[in-house]
Amino acid sequence: MIVELVTQLFNEYRLLLVLFGVLGSFFVTSASLPFIIYFCKTKGLTAKIDERSSHSRDIPNIGGIGIIAGVYITSLFLSYFIINFENAKLLISLFIPLLILLFIGFKDDMLGLSPKAKLLTEIGTATIFIVLSDCRLDSFYGLFGIYEINYYLSITLSIFVFVITINSYNLIDGIDGLAGGFGIIACGFLFFMSQKANNMIAVILCASIIGSLTGFLKFNLSSDKKKIFMGDTGSLIVGFLISSIVLITLSSKNNYISSFNNIPVILLAILSFPFIDTLRVMLIRKKRKKNLFKPDKNHIHHMLINQGHSHIKSTILILIVYTTCVIFCLATTNLEITTHFFVCLIYSIISLSFLLHFIKK
Repeated sequence: MIVELVTQLFNEYRLLLVLFGVLGSFFVTSASLPFIIYFCKTKGLTAKIDERSSHSRDIPNIGGIGIIAGVYITSLFLSYFIINFENAKLLISLFIPLLILLFIGFKDDMLGLSPKAKLLTEIGTATIFIVLSDCRLDSFYGLFGIYEINYYLSITLSIFVFVITINSYNLIDGIDGLAGGFGIIACGFLFFMSQKANNMIAVILCASIIGSLTGFLKFNLSSDKKKIFMGDTGSLIVGFLISSIVLITLSSKNNYISSFNNIPVILLAILSFPFIDTLRVMLIRKKRKKNLFKPDKNHIHHMLINQGHSHIKSTILILIVYTTCVIFCLATTNLEITTHFFVCLIYSIISLSFLLHFIKK
């Protein structure tokens, strides 16, 4: 009787479901992180200071455990009230890869893993999700004049989406608040699109991610002993979840694409900042004949820090420019899709160039 009543309330008043997703995940993450911080400090599990560090003391770095706890506990609870066969299949498709990524991310934060091992894990977990859920990039919807894509090529491209998104997201996790703030804004835009398309699994995931990352930022932005980083445990999982939502939206079998014009371009805009920053750094490394996969301090956030900006100011500047790029993309969806892509790409590149070269302390 109670379950039926709650289900009816969530179905009739969708705002309740969203609020519960945000507040529930916020509470779970906020409640779990103090215990994680205490455990890390007693066991010496902290991010060590090296030449690339932007911090001056040892900080616990497995905050991702608190993030995934908030997302998954809340998502599982809320999904019970909208469950059907397709939703159940999606949840199972997510559950297995997330467990693998949780283990691998934790191991990488504690002991370190080679780039090859992480890449193989990303490919493996992406393949599991794509095959089990059958959510994949199976059409470009007219972008570059391309429509339907054959099955094996669509799987390959879908795996590429996962790998590039996960790694790009991981690479922006270099200063306080940036990865968490980007995740909140990106999921905010994805939530807006999912709500309009009646994509309820994506709505629940976005609400839960927003709540969990907000709870995490409360500690990540702290300057006292409560400070914690999300680490690879968090960046791998959040990057994977964002990739999953993108592919659930793009997959033609779900029929969400008709809710907006030029959805592929909008989704690229939502992922634009980490994509462009990662590509830019790779080109710099190639030009300087450096190892393409060896970490350095050439990312946009590093350059802003070098200009004398604080972590918080650098994060705010980047997120403001990123948000304006997505809003610009949403405001120009009346353009032909390929034209729309190039217009938004040029706008994003100009905006980020302005951020780097014209904003001074």
